[in-house]
Amino acid sequence: MGTWCILAHDIDRQVSLQGQKSWSSIVSSSGADGKMLVSSEMLASITEFLQRTILDPSGVYLALNPVSPTAVPTPGIKRSSGRYIPTSPREESEFDKPDEESGIDRDARLRFGALSAFRWLLGKNETILSTFLRLVQMLASPQG
Repeated sequence: MGTWCILAHDIDRQVSLQGQKSWSSIVSSSGADGKMLVSSEMLASITEFLQRTILDPSGVYLALNPVSPTAVPTPGIKRSSGRYIPTSPREESEFDKPDEESGIDRDARLRFGALSAFRWLLGKNETILSTFLRLVQMLASPQG
């Protein structure tokens, strides 16, 4: 739910519009018994996820997107004599790399989304204000 909330509040307008459509339908609608579909426990969990994202965006990113295992290199080309000729490792050029945002840009995007989601939470639920104030105090005094 936390990633969905951040997606709905992303800095990229197109991304946030797509996420906001589904996010607002789940947050603003009520279940069969008239209760809101997002409970206070779920909001507390989302708030905790947002706090972790603000404080350690790289850690959250790695937790959600673990590093994939590397492939075992092939031994080379087999000659008719049965010997393998090692292949030279192919260097990736700048043009072969996929377009990825830098780690700094990714962390900034995650922090911005989390802070925007906090803004939404504060406007939505007054009881979250105490959690936000604890976060501000924690950021203001790093000793504690």
